[in-house]
Amino acid sequence: MIKIEYFGRVGEREKKSFRRIANRTLIDSDEKSILLEVMFVSKKKIANLNLKFRSIDKVTDVLSFPQATVPGKESVFGTICICPEYAKEMGESLDLLFHHGLMHLMGYNHETNEPEWSKMYEKSKIPAER
Repeated sequence: MIKIEYFGRVGEREKKSFRRIANRTLIDSDEKSILLEVMFVSKKKIANLNLKFRSIDKVTDVLSFPQATVPGKESVFGTICICPEYAKEMGESLDLLFHHGLMHLMGYNHETNEPEWSKMYEKSKIPAER
């Protein structure tokens, strides 16, 4: 079962679409129950997170933070931070950014292994992304 918790303003269309993307992308996961957190943040907040965790002093569209399992607690698979304002400026869809962030949570990295990233991306993308 996949559960998604949202922080910040999110529409019903995004919730439905994100659930579809998560179900398709995580279909082969060994996890029995997956909790994802999705945070919609400002340009200032995502720039601060980018600086703090990646030492890159600029705004970005999406960041992913994998989480560890804590015994006796509900396991959080990871947190995806999306900046809708910056995404809009860059002409990027929130669906694409959510999918991108989810791929990073799964351990795929387009910066270090483009062929593996591309293979998984093609396998898991939904028809609207094609």
